[in-house]
Amino acid sequence: MKNADNIFYNAFDYLDDEKRNKLTLDKINHLLGFARENSDFYSARLPKKEIVSLTEFRNIPILTQQNLRENLPPYHQGIITKPLSEAYMFTSGGTTGIPKFTFYALEDINKQGFLCAKGLFLPGIRNDSRAANMMNAGNLWASFTFVNKALEHCGSLILPIAAQTGTEATVNYMRLFKVNAAIGIPSFFISLADYCGENNITDLAIEILATGGEQIYPEAKKHISRVLGVKKFVSAGYSSNDTGLIGFNCEKLEGSLHHIHEDSVHVEIVDPDTGHAVENGKAGKILVSCLDRFMMPLIRYNIGDMGRILDKPCECGRKLKLLELMGRSDDTLIIGGYNINPSVISKLISHFDALSFHFQIIAKTIEVKDVLQVNIETKGNVPREKQQTIEQQFLTLLMQEENALTFLYDTKAINLPQVFVSNPNSLPRNPKTGKLKQVIDQRKA
Repeated sequence: MKNADNIFYNAFDYLDDEKRNKLTLDKINHLLGFARENSDFYSARLPKKEIVSLTEFRNIPILTQQNLRENLPPYHQGIITKPLSEAYMFTSGGTTGIPKFTFYALEDINKQGFLCAKGLFLPGIRNDSRAANMMNAGNLWASFTFVNKALEHCGSLILPIAAQTGTEATVNYMRLFKVNAAIGIPSFFISLADYCGENNITDLAIEILATGGEQIYPEAKKHISRVLGVKKFVSAGYSSNDTGLIGFNCEKLEGSLHHIHEDSVHVEIVDPDTGHAVENGKAGKILVSCLDRFMMPLIRYNIGDMGRILDKPCECGRKLKLLELMGRSDDTLIIGGYNINPSVISKLISHFDALSFHFQIIAKTIEVKDVLQVNIETKGNVPREKQQTIEQQFLTLLMQEENALTFLYDTKAINLPQVFVSNPNSLPRNPKTGKLKQVIDQRKA
């Protein structure tokens, strides 16, 4: 690997805010000019002359996912600025299952691989790593491609196994080549840990586990770490199929806290209701503008996530903004006026040895009143009689721990929550990504 320690050095990362903001403004004006001249969609949407400040940039309308669906091939060419030859096409892997297509020029693919590599290399995936790419492959899904490119830059041995390979074969590959680093979505590693635990497989030692695409809760981390020997959890990079890489973990960060790739994207945090900018430290919706992607310009795109920008320095010395992710904007259910987050259920699951961390929460209405439904899978096959016992025990614990639900039920404001326990792989996954949609509000249907 060529001069590994210097490959990911970027002087931009160490500039003060004023200089970085000036360079960002220059990039934004270049992007706006190009999009205005080459995109039918943006020609009437963007200002006719250069903007003079990042504050003025906030006057441009927010780009929605529906805007993309309506203005990208195969339905329309409105956003696309170049011929589609020499490009990659991917589709969204979101848990809604509603297709949305996105396009990357070849130079975009190479850049995304490099950005992804930065967030894998700095926390410790190097040329002595034996790294398994467990992202989902095929079906127009982007992450598998990006991670393979990233691992090339890291210089590690690359095992492009993919999540669809099957658990038994995956374990065999990992044992044979003594895999010590792996990249994939949390759902896959929860299933892998469940399988290994049920089959008394104790010789895996994944020192570094990089996850992305879903939220991973502390209790699930403990389970995975205990069974798979994980010493360090890191982010595979904050990204989406549409935007590519947005943030990365440096050698001092892990989990939901990321440096923003400010040389490639501009991130704003806005109030979910008004769309107005919020001050640093306050949570809001994340808007992303891709500064160096021109085939499919994304300008002030509502990515659908919640987060906040923190005003604090990082121990690594980089001056890039710190973005703390706070889940999807629809990751909380309101039951009778009380907020229920999936983290509540994850904590309760840790009290039951038979239960897996594959679960979902659903809001329904029965006879005009709200009801919370909790669906949980077991780690292995469990007789129905035992499942029913666990259901009752879980409901009792839920009502004990969440006093507000008990109060709302006792005052007849809501119906009694429902708990359903079922065997592995019984809950519906997205057929493309394997993701389990954790939060569903059926009252919106």
